[in-house]
Amino acid sequence: MLGSALLAAASTGHLALQGAWVAAPALVLPLCWLGGWAGGAMLVRGLREMAFARRRRRLRAERPDEPWRRDHDWNPDGARERPIVESGRALLTLGVAGSGLAGLHAWAWRHDEWLAGLVLGLFTLFWLVWAAAVALALWRFARHGAVRVEWHRFPLRLGERARFRVACGRPFTDFGRATVTLVCVREKAENVTDADGDSALTHVAHDRHRDERTFTGAELAPELEVAFDLPGGPLATRLGSDAPTYWELHVEADGGPGPRLATALLVPVYARDGAP
Repeated sequence: MLGSALLAAASTGHLALQGAWVAAPALVLPLCWLGGWAGGAMLVRGLREMAFARRRRRLRAERPDEPWRRDHDWNPDGARERPIVESGRALLTLGVAGSGLAGLHAWAWRHDEWLAGLVLGLFTLFWLVWAAAVALALWRFARHGAVRVEWHRFPLRLGERARFRVACGRPFTDFGRATVTLVCVREKAENVTDADGDSALTHVAHDRHRDERTFTGAELAPELEVAFDLPGGPLATRLGSDAPTYWELHVEADGGPGPRLATALLVPVYARDGAP
């Protein structure tokens, strides 16, 4: 952020740097705009993670047998989408990136930089695809509302039966088909080797457990009641580890008015003895 601010001030003549000269402010300013926002986002995320890490250490010392208190800010009653927050964040990011690209395009056209224009065109194509995805998500929220999930107990325990109530703004009877899938995911870093023998460290997610329920026709209800038998074994939620393990409830529905419904929400699944 500081670097972007200094570069912007120097390129417009508001700051004199001894022995330095920055040209083309019409090119530099959009880059500074994007860099400043990227730095701000990284700063906010870093501060939030630092605060959560301190809270995690405190809770680990105070409540060592209750790992769910330090893993995530769980709601004991359930989880739900936050369409206003999610849409606002997406639109803000989209607007910042779009305004930066517009400034870079203006510079490329004025200076007849066809190669730069070609590269910017590729980035603009990516931005348009991104904008279409955001528009589709907004349309889905407007047509179907937010998906919400309630669980019968908190936390859910491995080796027991988990029951969920799934609902959204539109009754599921308006759809032709709905699918609810419970998935356990474990992420870890792996060395992946390509066809040329080059290896790279890649973050990979593996499904450790998957169970699915499908509702059609008369099975559909305004709100879906679904139950899954949770397996045993070392599959407890561990969001703060180097190889995080987490459980998600995927909700999908189609065959109704508007776009297809698809979302995933975290669910709290832990060991019966409270072990981390």
